[in-house]
Amino acid sequence: MNKNLILIRFVGALSKWKRRLRRGQAPLSFLENIDHFKTASPKTKRALISIWPVGAWFTALQQYPNIRLFNSDGLVYSLVKVLNEHGFVVDIVDRLDAAFRPAKHYDLFIGHGGRQSALIDVLEKEHTLILQYISQAYWKELLRQTNERYDDLCRRKGIPRMTSSPFARAHTEEEKLGEEYLAEHAKYFITGDYPRTMQGYGKYSPKMRPVGWAAYVEEDLIIRDRDCDAGRKGFIYVAGNLGNVQKGLDLLLDTFARTPDLNLYIYCNVEKEVRRLFRKELSLPNIRYIYHYKFGFLRNRLRAVLRRVNFTITAPINSGIGTAFLGSTGVGLIPVGYVDMPCSPSHSRLADSWHVESLVKNVREASQMPIEWCQKASALNMRNCRENWSAQSFERRFSAFMRECQA
Repeated sequence: MNKNLILIRFVGALSKWKRRLRRGQAPLSFLENIDHFKTASPKTKRALISIWPVGAWFTALQQYPNIRLFNSDGLVYSLVKVLNEHGFVVDIVDRLDAAFRPAKHYDLFIGHGGRQSALIDVLEKEHTLILQYISQAYWKELLRQTNERYDDLCRRKGIPRMTSSPFARAHTEEEKLGEEYLAEHAKYFITGDYPRTMQGYGKYSPKMRPVGWAAYVEEDLIIRDRDCDAGRKGFIYVAGNLGNVQKGLDLLLDTFARTPDLNLYIYCNVEKEVRRLFRKELSLPNIRYIYHYKFGFLRNRLRAVLRRVNFTITAPINSGIGTAFLGSTGVGLIPVGYVDMPCSPSHSRLADSWHVESLVKNVREASQMPIEWCQKASALNMRNCRENWSAQSFERRFSAFMRECQA
C-alpha cells in the first residue's frame, strides 16, 4: 500500500480513538450568570447565547491566552467578552437543547442552527432582540452546492450519481424548518466577510451585518527564511475534519494530478470516500500527506515543509472561510484557489471558478509569479491577518455593532 494511504489510515484511526476517550458523562447544557469581564458600572442587561455547547466556554477559559480554535471556543470567549463590556450578564445554552425554556427575561439572544423555534417563540413574547449567528451558507444553498459538487465528482470519476454521503453536512426536515424559522425572526445576522455566502441568503441578505472572522496564528510556524524560489512549486491544503468534498479536496487532487511539476501537501484527515475514489492520485509523487506532522515531535518536519511552500490553497463551496485556511495566511502563506473572501490581487491569486480546469490555470499562474512578488505578498498576508482577521479585530467590530444595536 502507498505510504500516503498508510499514514492517512493511521492518523484517522488515532483521531477516532482520541474522540472516544473524550466521551464521558453527559455534558452540562446550561450555564448562567457569566460576569467574567468586570466593568466599572453594574451590568443591568441579560444575554443568552445558543451557538455551541457550554463546554466551549470552559475550554476557552482553560486555554486562555492560548486558545486554539476560534470557530468554537474562541468565538464564545470573544462574544462573552464584548457582551460583558456592554453591560450584559451572559447565559449559555447548548444549541441542541430543544427542550430549554427560559426562566428569566433576556434583552438579547444570539442563536444558531435549527432547533430553537420554541425558544424563539418565548423570547419574541418578551421583546428580546434576536440575532442569528451565520457560519455557513444558507441551508438551501448549502444543499444545492453540495449536490453540485458531488454531481461533478461523479461525472469526473465516471461513477453513478451519489444521492447522499455520510461525510457531507446534512439537514433533517426539522433543522430545515428551524433554520428558516430563526432566519425569519432574527432582526440581524452576524457573520464574517463572505461576499458570495451573504449573497446566497437571497431575501434575507439585507439582514446581514458582517462583523469579521478570526483565526489564531501559530507563531512557531512563521518561516523567516522561506525559499520563495522553490516555494513557487509548493502548495499546502489545510482544513477541518469533516466534508472533504464540500471543502474541495477532491478538486485539488485532480488539479495536481494534471500538474505533476507542482507539489500539493495535504494537512487534514482524508475521508474514506476520497481515499477510495482517489487511490491513484494519492499515490502520485507530487501529492504528499503530512497531517501526522501536527504531532509535537514532528513539528520540525512541518516547518521544513513550510520553508519550501509559498501558497495555501482551498476550493470549498461558498460557505465562508475556514479558520485553518485563514490561519495559514497568518504565517505568511499566499491564498490561492477558490475561496469566498475579500482579498487583494497584491497578495493573493484567486480563481473565479471551482472547476478543475480553472484551478489548474490558477495554480499555474501562481507558480509563475516573481520571487519578489511572493516575498511581498507573504509579508502582506501576515499583516492583513494580524490587522483584519484577529480575535481583537473581531471584538472591535462586534463591539461597534453592539453600539449600533443599542443606539
